Amino acid sequence: MEHNLKQLGNRIFIRRKELGISQKDFANRLNISNNHLSNIERGKSAPSLLLFLDICSELKTTTDYIASGTIYADIDDEIIQKIKKCSIEHKSIISKIIDAFIQNWILAIIFLLSYNQGWLYDFCLKEGFYANRNMWWFNRV
Repeated sequence: MEHNLKQLGNRIFIRRKELGISQKDFANRLNISNNHLSNIERGKSAPSLLLFLDICSELKTTTDYIASGTIYADIDDEIIQKIKKCSIEHKSIISKIIDAFIQNWILAIIFLLSYNQGWLYDFCLKEGFYANRNMWWFNRV
């Protein structure tokens, strides 16, 4: 069990670092002591179930990833189910975006910027991207 706790703690540590959150700030968000968080990240103690769920929520990741390292176990099914809910027009756009990503991710960006659909442009802006269609560049705001 200790080995699994070390792996679990390491995934928490890595994800926290990826998000740029200090251990002290993260412990404060979880309403636990910095020492307790340190023990969890080093695999010295296990979080309670509720704390584990809070950790996953704060780290914006799945319980599967933190517990076992599995990333999107059913991603294909999840994507298919989401696409099935889209209109025919949106399915066509999604298909073109996927094709562009498969060929070259930069083509996908160009496609996103050049496609004359207001909802797509608005989505990029909502997600924090500034897109200039005339100059063909794409920056995270």
